[in-house]
Formats: sequence, structure tokens, C-alpha cells
Amino acid sequence: RIRLFETGLRFVPDAEAPNSIRQEPMLAGVVAGRRYDEHWDANDKPVDFFDAKADVEALLALTGKEKTVTFNTETHSALHPGMSAAIYLDDKCVGWLGAVHPQFSKQLGTNGRVFVFELELAALTDRKLPQAQPISKYPANRRDIAITVKQTVKVGDIIKFVEKIGVNQLVGLNLFDVYTGQGIADGEKSLALSLILQDPGKTLEDAEIQAAVDSVIQGLESEFGAALRE
Repeated sequence: RIRLFETGLRFVPDAEAPNSIRQEPMLAGVVAGRRYDEHWDANDKPVDFFDAKADVEALLALTGKEKTVTFNTETHSALHPGMSAAIYLDDKCVGWLGAVHPQFSKQLGTNGRVFVFELELAALTDRKLPQAQPISKYPANRRDIAITVKQTVKVGDIIKFVEKIGVNQLVGLNLFDVYTGQGIADGEKSLALSLILQDPGKTLEDAEIQAAVDSVIQGLESEFGAALRE
């Protein structure tokens, strides 16, 4: 089980920089081997792309701007073409994440998949302090919805859209199931979302809760062509 990181300078050709070289502080990491430490109650399943992605997300969460982070499917010559992503923060590319390209894995003689990431250090040090909010004394309400969308629709885009849709009572949102197969049309996927609704000043009435849920559903239908599953 390997988890390594280092910081250092990256040297980038830049005609306007001294000696035509720009130096950028970077953070790099390597993730490989078992997902968990050896233990009688843990399996020996190897790490995958999403384990490495979770490590990067945890780092970027330190900035307080995690809601502006996106992972876009893009290719890099050093990374596996089917397991790579460019990392964006505030719509600026600040790094890369992915599996080492099979060509280089073979040259290095590695066993199994090796995942790496690289981030601009400035993206982590430019922090936005979180704003604390008082805890509501009124009950929270959970409502689950299941929708179908095209396979090409990114879950991250759906999450960000719902968070910005303008439902003031929405205090929590979670994707808890993704399904394709029997009962779902070819080229589509089913997504199950939980909506947590709460008002800081009163107990929400059933009609208010339903209106908020309907607003989310209508927005998803309009923006992504989603269809509600009954």
C-alpha cells in the first residue's frame, strides 16, 4: 500500500519570464497497491481512479472552494487515455489526475495500476475561510427522487445545477445510486438523489416541501432532459 507525495518546482517555457523559464511550485502524489492496510476484516482490493480522486478532493476541500472544483475527461501523454482527468478550480486548470500510461508502467516495471496527480501549490494555499451558519432548531426533511438522463450527462454538472437552482430550503444533496440495465433505455442511466430540506426559521409544511422538490425536478427536466422515474 503506497501513498507518497512531494512538493517542488515545475519549469515551464515562458518567453516573458526571466531566462524564458517560469518556475511554478507544485504538489505531486502517487497512489498504488491495496486500498486498505492489511487486516483480517479488510479485503485486498487494489486502489482505483476514484480512490486517487478522493485524495485530491480532500486536498482541494481545504481551500473552502470545493464546489467550484471539476474533473474534466481529458487526455495527457503521461496518463492512461481512459483513466485521466484535468482538474479545474474556478474554471482554471490547476492539475492532472490519472493512471500512469501503460507504456511507462511497462518501462518502470510496476505491478498493477499506479495513479498519480499533480496540482499547482498556489491552488491549495489560496484558501477561502468557510462561513459558519447557526444550526436550525427545526426538523430537516428528506425526499428521494430518481431520474433518467443520457449517459453523457455528468453527475457533477447535475449536482452543481441543483445546488444553484434557487431552492433556499435545500441544505443537503447526495447521489446515492447510479443504475444502468434492465428497465433503463440504451444510452441512459438512472440517478437517485436525496434532497435534505430545512428552514432556519420554521417547520416546513408538506406543500412547501413538495414545491421545492417539484422545482428541482422541473429544473432537471429543462436543463438536462431528465425524466422522473416513478
